Amino acid sequence: MGQGLRDGMSLKPQLLFGELWIDLPQSVLKTELDTARLAMRDVFEHEVGMRKFNDSLETLYISFRKREAGLSRSSIRKLTENMATGFYRGTIYRKEEFTVNGLDVFVLDMIGYWNGAKEPSSMLFLVVFTETHTYNLSMRYPEEDFDYSDAIKEEMIYSIRLKEN
Repeated sequence: MGQGLRDGMSLKPQLLFGELWIDLPQSVLKTELDTARLAMRDVFEHEVGMRKFNDSLETLYISFRKREAGLSRSSIRKLTENMATGFYRGTIYRKEEFTVNGLDVFVLDMIGYWNGAKEPSSMLFLVVFTETHTYNLSMRYPEEDFDYSDAIKEEMIYSIRLKEN
């Protein structure tokens, strides 16, 4: 049985890019990738707009990208779906858009083959839309955890909110 993403995991609020809150599994917060860049975190986050995390067992990977708003929401949804079924050769189990804490969020939950891997992985893609930016979350974890991860994914999704000024 996999250890990547399980209901009952402990989540902790994480502020991304100085403006977007989301609760993440504590196991990934201890091993943020790109450690050489951590000293320049503020520059890295604001100029490049990327954060990456993984757990110590390397079974759970999470990445975030912040981009200037530009493409239409329907184009972003279609691109995400096409990547899921084409590039990742995946089966989509959930695809929907709804509002969370005043933010429009697109969710795509699937099982597919990450970057040509021979074994399938569970994957969750979230896109958060604001007037000025788009925030993309990609999360990958063991396929066998897919059926056990619903509550934790919902908790993460419904924790998304903008920082109050």
